[in-house]
Amino acid sequence: KYGPIYELLRILSVGKLHDYTEFAKGGLPAVLDGVDPDACVSNMRLLTMCSLATEHDEIPYQTVADTLDVSIDEVEMWVVNTITSKLIDAKMDQLQKVVLISRCTHR
Repeated sequence: KYGPIYELLRILSVGKLHDYTEFAKGGLPAVLDGVDPDACVSNMRLLTMCSLATEHDEIPYQTVADTLDVSIDEVEMWVVNTITSKLIDAKMDQLQKVVLISRCTHR
C-alpha cells in the first residue's frame, strides 16, 4: 500500500529527474493524491542539478539541458534557481557555455 510513497521518497532523496519521470509516467498512484506533479518536476530539476554538481566540477550547458530536460535557453535560469536555493555555488561561463561548480550540497 505504501510502496509508491517509499519509491517517491527514494527518488527525491537519491534519484534524478529521469527517475521521477519514469515513476510518474501515466500519472501518480492514488495513494499520492494531493502531490503536485509540476512541483515535483521543478524540485527534481533542482535536486538533479545538485547531483550533477557533485559529479562534475565543470558542466557543459548541453549536459545540463539534456539532464534537466529543458532547452539550452533555460539552462541559466535553472542554474540561478539552484544557486538562489543555496544548493550550489557556481559561475556560468557564457562564452564557453559551461557551469563552473565551486560548492554543492550533497543529497
